[in-house]
Amino acid sequence: IQLGAFSKKSSAEALYRKLSGAAPVAGHPALYIPVGSVTRLQVGGFASKSAAASACSALSSKGQACFPVAGK
Repeated sequence: IQLGAFSKKSSAEALYRKLSGAAPVAGHPALYIPVGSVTRLQVGGFASKSAAASACSALSSKGQACFPVAGK
């Protein structure tokens, strides 16, 4: 799942620290993907696309932007 894109990697790291202890992010590693001048924060390791979509639904209900992305 992707949780955001940031101009500073430190901002992506701060968001992951904020969310990492709570479901549905807990236990899933952060992936910091550099793309041009931004760093995408993605969290990986979901069992299926459906599980990733459910995680995004849960996060969205708490006000956190999120969308499923394909694993690499």
